[in-house]
Amino acid sequence: MTVAQYSGLVTDRSGKGLTHGNADVFHRMVSIDMQIALGLNLQIDKAMSCDLIEHVLEKRQTGLERTFTLPVKLQDNLDLRLGRVADYFSVAHRHDDTFASMNRFWNPFLAALTPYVPGEQPRIEGLIKLNTNENPYPPSAKALDAMRAAINDSLRLYPDPSASDLKRTLAHRYCLKPEEVFVGNGSDEVLAFLFQALMGQQGGCAFPSISYSFYPVYCQLFGIDSKPFALAEDFSVALDQVPEQAACLILPNPNAPTGIALDAEAIVGHARLHPSRLVVVDEAYVDFGASSCLPYIGQLDNLMVVQTLSKSRALAGLRVGFAFGPRDLIEALERVKNSFNSYTVDRVAMAGAIAAIDDEAWFQTNISRVITNRQRLCEALHALGFEVLESKANFLFVRHPQRDAAKLASALRQRNILVRHFTKPLIDQFLRISVGDEHQCDVLVDALRSLNCAEAA
Repeated sequence: MTVAQYSGLVTDRSGKGLTHGNADVFHRMVSIDMQIALGLNLQIDKAMSCDLIEHVLEKRQTGLERTFTLPVKLQDNLDLRLGRVADYFSVAHRHDDTFASMNRFWNPFLAALTPYVPGEQPRIEGLIKLNTNENPYPPSAKALDAMRAAINDSLRLYPDPSASDLKRTLAHRYCLKPEEVFVGNGSDEVLAFLFQALMGQQGGCAFPSISYSFYPVYCQLFGIDSKPFALAEDFSVALDQVPEQAACLILPNPNAPTGIALDAEAIVGHARLHPSRLVVVDEAYVDFGASSCLPYIGQLDNLMVVQTLSKSRALAGLRVGFAFGPRDLIEALERVKNSFNSYTVDRVAMAGAIAAIDDEAWFQTNISRVITNRQRLCEALHALGFEVLESKANFLFVRHPQRDAAKLASALRQRNILVRHFTKPLIDQFLRISVGDEHQCDVLVDALRSLNCAEAA
């Protein structure tokens, strides 16, 4: 994608050109920002272009009127966040020619839906990939062997729709009853069923304003009133900020993208204090040092926990997630699942999941390695002048007082190192860095040290 295509984003349209002269002014603003970036020898890739355009949106003093009425065409392969350009100036927009001819068949809510954008999965040889919080080590050998063994003639048969063996394995592992366990095709699907089944109560669904970005998408998709609440000044989740009228609360613990964890007792205390509020704890990263709310399942009728095999079990590609909670709430999830797809977990995935959960020795060794690497990386980043938030996850959330986060992410990318930069207010100077293996962490630290030296020179 060329710079010209990006700088012409708002004025590229079918039919008449924009009137009022505002489009030309905006076009020049974007072009000037891009020329400045090029003059600084910055690589103009998709992420950089998004940052430049969002920077233009912050120039409220320009006096541009938000009065456009004709549709602006946004190219289909652009990041969906670029729709903010059109939205900010009250410009109707479409994403490609197909939209123009096919949207008359769409359900009414779909045009306004902003889908979740998954983490980038580029195919670049030699890439140090530290942007999506995958486990840096291979899965359990026993899990791999179990999946290979499951690839046999039985694949002609449908899997067990109840995933009974997997539920029994999970129930035994966590001292629960099988009827207190729900399994699905990754924790994202489990969360989607949970939102659809349980989160639509009057009063809305509360979640931290800086947390997993799928939560507001689910609210929008299922017509749920969302109630985001602010974090504390230290970026921890402030339970005293949960809106009083909220019927439901969902929070990641540890939180993403900050990595900061609350004590399980604090969350359980909140659930006890608000017995009419459903409290859902998304524990995708809990195994890396945080305390789990799982021991309290069965003690409270308004508490649920969601977990996954993607992180601590190194099985992100398998797509197996689960929820734990009171029997009647699990039954609600089963009703939604069986109205959508009875066979959400396949035979091979179930075999691998059971073996992975049973391989406690591998699990403990893997967790220990990741935590050790996290500590080493944290110390190295501190030595380079970074502020590092206290993490109980398999990633670090960091910022440097003298380095712009977007430029730093771009510079690392040019060195084949991928980290995650967020443009959201309050965290736009942070980078989220997945904890890699020993070699990956060393390469990252060496690159940052080199960039620091180059900046000082």
